[in-house]
Amino acid sequence: MNGPKNRDKAELAFKRVLELKPTDPQAANYLGYMWAEAGVKLDSAEGLLKMALSQDSLNGAFLDSYAWIFFKKGDIDSALAYIVKALRTITDDPVVFIHYGDILAKKGDAAGALAAYKKGSELPLKRAPRRMWPI
Repeated sequence: MNGPKNRDKAELAFKRVLELKPTDPQAANYLGYMWAEAGVKLDSAEGLLKMALSQDSLNGAFLDSYAWIFFKKGDIDSALAYIVKALRTITDDPVVFIHYGDILAKKGDAAGALAAYKKGSELPLKRAPRRMWPI
């Protein structure tokens, strides 16, 4: 969802889902990732992803979101640990490789970052981002 109006609508929709079903891991992931992307409410986003991962600890999308929250918080070591776990289950999503590249770059691993970006650029972009919520 692009634009502030759509993000606001999406945030309200995810919050509503979580009011009705407080442990919905998909809604928690989408809302937490959305906040992480915007660099806001990172502690709340972390809590949402902890809850989602407690239900599905091997979900690559959840692991990627959790890694991205740590990246945005400046905890690069934790971000790296979780993105590596995400890459064990997601091998075809260019966004995960871009995140991996950004994390490696922040760690000072330019060669690793370039390899991750190259891998991500070779993967087809899906029609709709995997994190979109059908609302």
